[in-house]
Amino acid sequence: MGTLSVIGIILGVAAFVFLSFKRVNMFIGTIVASSIVALLSGLDLYTSITDTYITGFSGFIKTWFLVFCMSAVFGRVMEDSGSARKLGLSLAKLTRKSKNNVKFLSVLILPLFYFFLSFSGINGFVVVFTVLAIGRELFSEVDAPWILYPYGSAGIQPAIIMGGSLYITNLMAANGFETPLTSMMGLSIVCAIVCAAVVVIMLYFDLKKYERRGEGFYPSGTEIMKVQISNRPEEELPPLGIAIISLLTPVVTILAFNLAPVLGLLTGSIVCVVLNLKRFTNLLDTVSLGVSASAAPIINVCAAVGFGAIIKITPGFQQIYELINQMPSLYGGLLMNLIFCSVIGSSSTHLPIVLPNIVEKFAAAGISSELGHRITTLSVFTYMTPHNSGPVNAISLSKINFATAAWIYFKTAALPGLCALLVALLAMKLGIVA
Repeated sequence: MGTLSVIGIILGVAAFVFLSFKRVNMFIGTIVASSIVALLSGLDLYTSITDTYITGFSGFIKTWFLVFCMSAVFGRVMEDSGSARKLGLSLAKLTRKSKNNVKFLSVLILPLFYFFLSFSGINGFVVVFTVLAIGRELFSEVDAPWILYPYGSAGIQPAIIMGGSLYITNLMAANGFETPLTSMMGLSIVCAIVCAAVVVIMLYFDLKKYERRGEGFYPSGTEIMKVQISNRPEEELPPLGIAIISLLTPVVTILAFNLAPVLGLLTGSIVCVVLNLKRFTNLLDTVSLGVSASAAPIINVCAAVGFGAIIKITPGFQQIYELINQMPSLYGGLLMNLIFCSVIGSSSTHLPIVLPNIVEKFAAAGISSELGHRITTLSVFTYMTPHNSGPVNAISLSKINFATAAWIYFKTAALPGLCALLVALLAMKLGIVA
């Protein structure tokens, strides 16, 4: 039964990926995938869905709903106040001052923007709605290939790695290892810089490739130019200082006053509202839309957790786990994180399922909790798979060819993330960190 169950897991994941490519609702996709896994693993189908799947689903929403909700509300008040757009346009102006490499610097604005917003705890589902308008305006003005828009999300990986980040992966790792968000701060900064440097190099060569082909904003930008995107006039935006204060408030309050992430994001939202009160046309609508915006991401993530919960109780999972368990503890923990991160298609959703095992493996390897925390955030770089709901959502909004965009999303997370992890492992080998 173990071998058949492993086949079931492979087929279930394959079905999940295929349905994601076809843009089937993620809840439906995970139910189909879970059914395949359950049937080929000899599990009772009805109990698997109504008990195991729903328990995983509801457990995640109970623990993390308020974080997702406040992240979306904070993102919405940043958007509706004009603060997010002000930050984006201010960065864009810097690129126009350059006489050389204008296209390169313009495209680089997006990962920078993603980094700042993701580090502050704003979910990628929310970030895309602000970045999309800025990106279209910037790319079309400098005639940069719109197909490179997915490079924006490359800023998420350094935000996951960096200590102090309010990104959900760092929050979960801190919760699992019972460590501060700033664990191994020095190592995290070095690894985030390595990750960012690899992204910059990849972007430079990809841009040159499209320039050699003679491609500019068109033809890949043809469809996005047909979409109506609301842009507040620049004269109605807040001063840059207010926008920066609004962005930094959650991070500063959480790290300085040891507030819970939910309270930090709530504080950031309140500060943004107070500083920009006259700029909101309907504050109640802004908050309501923020709460509504959290619904789709949390449902998608919970669905993936439910799918993972079923995988975890199968004989196939036990067979895979026992195989990994035979490896040295450090590499067994790393492999477990990498595999289930890619299977679930998320940098965080798999953690409630495997984090206790990872904590155990790292402890057995003699790794401190703080280093284990940081290594965990460094080893989630396989998350940008084609069935990750984030890229699926962004590709749909940006109107880019799915296959090409999905490859860019994956490689801009995987290669930089791998390089950053290797640097951390080298530092451990040399005894620089322990």
